[in-house]
Amino acid sequence: MTYVRAVRVTPGWGLRCSYYLSTHGTRCRSNWQRAEPVHAFVLAAVKRVVLDPEAFLEYRQSQRDDGGTQARIDGVNKSLQALQHRWERWNQAFEIGAISLNEMLEHRQRILRQTAALKAERAELASLQESSKIIVAGLQELQQVVDLLDDMTDQELNRAYLRLIDHVLVARGQDQDPNIIWL
Repeated sequence: MTYVRAVRVTPGWGLRCSYYLSTHGTRCRSNWQRAEPVHAFVLAAVKRVVLDPEAFLEYRQSQRDDGGTQARIDGVNKSLQALQHRWERWNQAFEIGAISLNEMLEHRQRILRQTAALKAERAELASLQESSKIIVAGLQELQQVVDLLDDMTDQELNRAYLRLIDHVLVARGQDQDPNIIWL
């Protein structure tokens, strides 16, 4: 959906399907909606998020369906331990002469590649976990000014929205609330 100026029906801003507009009406439908209800919904959602940052993180995590960042980090750590045990077994097999040097080196290379991939994943997850803490801290700071959100200009609100929202999905018709995809 993209912003359009309504002239004929109800003066003011509305939302229209961008695919419809880019194909000059040959594909999709206009799906025109007034922008004000969407704005009101997003503003109310941002206020809820600011007032309850922990609930926001839980919702964001469920939205991403990742089973929890810490649980994933724990799973990566278990996999790293398992690789360490495998390496120890291959090393013992080499020491007693059960495998050749070439076989041990092949296994070592494979284990090192898997270990490097898991460590990179763990670092990414740790970074995600840290960014969540930063978001909570930022939201807690915004709690002091949550009442001022109603008086902000669209430009000021957009700056706040860009720090919290990836995009907003607006479905056809007035009976469905927009779906906010949080950063």
